[in-house]
Amino acid sequence: MEIAIIQNGVVTTVGHYKTLFPNTCFPESGPNAEFMQEHGAKQINMPVPSDHETQHLVPCEPYEDGDWVYTMKVVDK
Repeated sequence: MEIAIIQNGVVTTVGHYKTLFPNTCFPESGPNAEFMQEHGAKQINMPVPSDHETQHLVPCEPYEDGDWVYTMKVVDK
């Protein structure tokens, strides 16, 4: 699971939870919601909703939107 660390409203770090927290043991499901909140982390949502007929996805700087962080944005074709 890819996650992002957010400090003062800015995404500062992105990576796999095992890489970002190498000394922490997690269940196979990964960190729980309480751990994520305590560490200012949110899960990265890979599939960004889009219309494949009229739009495409492009990489971008990570940004926070609600409960998720995105690393792709939707652009019209």
